[in-house]
Amino acid sequence: MRFRILDSWRGIAALCVVLFHFEAADHIYALRFIRHSYLFVDFFFVLSGFVIAHAYGDKLKSPLEVWQFIVRRFGRVWPLHITVLAAFIAVAVFKYGLTAGLGMSATTSAFDAAGSTPLASLPVEVLLLQAVDVTDRLTWNTPSWSISAEFWTYILFALIVLLLPRFRTIAFAVAAVLGVATVVVFSHHGMDVTYDLGLPRSIFGFSVGYLVYWARPRIGPMPPALAYIAEVLTVLAIFAFVTMTNRSPLSYAAPFVFAIAVYVFSYELGPVSRLLRRPVFQNLGLWSYSIYMIHALIAFVIGLVVSELQKRLGVDLWHVVVEDGISKRVIVSDHVLLLDAIHLAYAAAVVAISAFSYRLIEQPGRRYFQSVADGMAKFRGKRMNPMAINPSICQSQESR
Repeated sequence: MRFRILDSWRGIAALCVVLFHFEAADHIYALRFIRHSYLFVDFFFVLSGFVIAHAYGDKLKSPLEVWQFIVRRFGRVWPLHITVLAAFIAVAVFKYGLTAGLGMSATTSAFDAAGSTPLASLPVEVLLLQAVDVTDRLTWNTPSWSISAEFWTYILFALIVLLLPRFRTIAFAVAAVLGVATVVVFSHHGMDVTYDLGLPRSIFGFSVGYLVYWARPRIGPMPPALAYIAEVLTVLAIFAFVTMTNRSPLSYAAPFVFAIAVYVFSYELGPVSRLLRRPVFQNLGLWSYSIYMIHALIAFVIGLVVSELQKRLGVDLWHVVVEDGISKRVIVSDHVLLLDAIHLAYAAAVVAISAFSYRLIEQPGRRYFQSVADGMAKFRGKRMNPMAINPSICQSQESR
């Protein structure tokens, strides 16, 4: 069973994060809903817990199946991650060539140890360790911290399902409590934690998603008339929650708000679900991982162009603002409508490129690691049955 409407929601959430990460003093970024859309990362975690519980909750009964699961999940996230990281490195090398080779000036050096692309953090990026508190900031493809957190959460999921099959629901409830408790105790910015507390944040949301899947058949579907109202109210609730919450203590409730959405839309019974069946939303869901992983690269390149224009034109195009105690650089211009157009063009470019990366990187990578996982089972079968490796053994035994 495929939850098509939840796929569409994943695409919408990814697009909200895309708009959030283009920081410009325009009308789009002025919307509080967009400025607080980092919260949709928690939707990804909850949805992942729900979907993984559905796909693998009853299938990980041996160490071999656990290893196959890990290989498949690695193949789902790593090929695109490493490709985008390679693209970041290529851009940084190009910048280095311009500055060191051609003598052009730059605000920061290509591989500045104190900047966003330090060489020292590359092993952390390659090994998916961005969210386990081994660095002091986000670097390179900054959204990939959540992929790191989710991958290690997959491993925790597999171990719980394998080792505690009768008590796994209790184990995930405990994991959710420990995850949120860790974030609440140590966070200084609500749920907006990444490189330092990204893993407990992921465990919290993922565990809530698992519990939604466990509770779903016990609660059952809503009557169609109630589902109609519930879908509309859920959309309004998400919009209000994201708009008002930001980094306040209320943000810790994000996984619970998104858990309601996952439950309601998993049944696909209302008018919003009918809308989200349209191909445009289904494609957004299909390309959502690429959308999420590629957008920071596009924003990074745009930032380099803006910095170069600032130098050449002698006009201040960057402005430092402080929001909720966090300082950030935003692009400014007297032509706000132009910034709006660039913001939308950036989002459109991300979606267009993601359609290609899905076909050219995600799908081949997934198929390759799927074949690796399948080969593990075949290899084990041959080890258990030597005659499958060398049929002559069987023939020689029969001749005796």
